[in-house]
Amino acid sequence: MELSFLKQSSKIAIAAPARMVTREEMAFAINWLKEQGFVPVFDDSLYNEHFIFAGNDADRAAHFQRYLDDEQIDAIWCARGGYGSIRIIDKLDFTRFLEHPKWMVGFSDITVFHGKLNRLGVPTLHASMPFYFANKTPQAKQSLVDALTGKPLHYELPSHPLNRQG
Repeated sequence: MELSFLKQSSKIAIAAPARMVTREEMAFAINWLKEQGFVPVFDDSLYNEHFIFAGNDADRAAHFQRYLDDEQIDAIWCARGGYGSIRIIDKLDFTRFLEHPKWMVGFSDITVFHGKLNRLGVPTLHASMPFYFANKTPQAKQSLVDALTGKPLHYELPSHPLNRQG
């Protein structure tokens, strides 16, 4: 399955399926998305708190399900990892998502979503999340934009003396 690449005015939902986040922790990434020409989509439920989580399991699942089902959303960028996504994965219905698939972006605890979607034939991006984004290099930030918009990605990594062919 191929996903459409994003363009100016594409809508990127910010969801917190795991640990809680604050408005201050999300501010940089939300502003950065706007600067890139994207439309960040979120509501106050992004900032829910229930112990270490961004809301109880039912609330996080419902919040995430809304973005999975929303045909106007072009990507879901998970706010942070930590722990909690595995607690909601079986509560989610991917039927409507598969009718209108979108990019799923994140790492760490979000790997459970990568695994599920990859088994369903949907590509995902194992990439940095809003919680960590203020401290990323300009190259790292540009790499996310390039991946989402379909620009060719090119990486040069220095070899190590212990590297071997094969």
